[in-house]
Amino acid sequence: GKNDDEDMQKEIERKFCKDDFNRLEVFGQFNLGFLICKLEGDIFMIDQHAADEKINYEKLQKTTKISPQTLVVPRNLELTAAEEEIIVNNMEMFKQSGFNFTEKETGMAGTRLSLTSLPFFQSTIFCLFFSFPHSFPLHFRKT
Repeated sequence: GKNDDEDMQKEIERKFCKDDFNRLEVFGQFNLGFLICKLEGDIFMIDQHAADEKINYEKLQKTTKISPQTLVVPRNLELTAAEEEIIVNNMEMFKQSGFNFTEKETGMAGTRLSLTSLPFFQSTIFCLFFSFPHSFPLHFRKT
């Protein structure tokens, strides 16, 4: 019944904390890109490329001070309602990354946001070109 399903779900779920990485026993590699590891009887496959990107991103976050560079003229955005909602729901994360937006209280969904600043670090401005829904590429421009 329901309790059996819940018990089975608890049995297959495992909380994996960042500290658990230090305790992993690596015993193989698969397809030149995945580490096969063991921890307390469980086996994990870790994408080496993704893990490396995560480590580099966390180092960058700790060591880099990104400042917002205010745009002279805010850029009005044309997004889908879902894309606009993603930005609105993650506004603080964007702000911490140097992207600032203003939001109009009225207007058609997808047209209420304007980009008001871009991230700036040393002599590099990070430009975000919106080409939803296909991609969300980040470009770099030396100043």
